[in-house]
Amino acid sequence: MAIIYTYPLKSTPALEDLILISDMSSKKLTKSATITSLKDTIDVVDSFNSLTGAVTITGGTNVTLTTSGNNIEINSPGINLAEHADNTAALAAGLVAGDFYRTVDFLKVVH
Repeated sequence: MAIIYTYPLKSTPALEDLILISDMSSKKLTKSATITSLKDTIDVVDSFNSLTGAVTITGGTNVTLTTSGNNIEINSPGINLAEHADNTAALAAGLVAGDFYRTVDFLKVVH
């Protein structure tokens, strides 16, 4: 068997392609696994709602995005939203479906 790095490179692997692994639960025997099984094992996020692949989130006019770990903070200093306890309170205050309000630190949409 040739040295692994001497094999030709596949530029775009497919999810059903095989990779070699050392099975630690089976006396380190060499086995194969699909890229899909590896992806599922390490719990890779490969979609965002209905979006798949590389997803870019950008801020618009007067909107800034700040990342910290797995969180994205969205700020817009020009917007001052009324605070309501919940959807019922927002409706009672005269807001209608589709209007925005906040509950302390959470942005909400009236429904």
